Amino acid sequence: MRYLKSGLAGILVIAAALLAAGEYSLIRGLPGPDSATRSAAGWEPHVSALLLVAFCICAAYLLVRKKTDPTAGIYCPNCRAAQGFALEPSHGEPLVSRGVMHAGGILLALLYYGGKQKRFRCGSCHQLFHSHTRGTRGYFLLTLIFVAMILVHLVADLLEMFQT
Repeated sequence: MRYLKSGLAGILVIAAALLAAGEYSLIRGLPGPDSATRSAAGWEPHVSALLLVAFCICAAYLLVRKKTDPTAGIYCPNCRAAQGFALEPSHGEPLVSRGVMHAGGILLALLYYGGKQKRFRCGSCHQLFHSHTRGTRGYFLLTLIFVAMILVHLVADLLEMFQT
């Protein structure tokens, strides 16, 4: 499984490097197969490509990062304890939010679920609280980048619609 994740992360990094090199050549005005059509298209393809580069790099990092203790860096908001937490299951919450599913499909729904705060029980005061872990912060960042990609396309379509 580790080799599969490393291979997929390598493919994502190569894709990000190729996209970044293509955007660099378009911005610098170097000749390319589609430089005339894309440079005349406006800002939307460039921003979309840069967001896709950021998405690929973040996804590759999440694939190859070392697994750490999910409770590292978490403090109880009640007693300020820094250890002894137990991950509690979230009962009654659906795995995939329907509103998020309609807005961005299954990928956005899964990224949103991965970026949600986890529920913990403090070992000292036994209070329940929600907090982000390192993994949930990474998935939250991926969710924001994915939403930004969707918004870029929506804004570009709206601007095009009002210009004509």
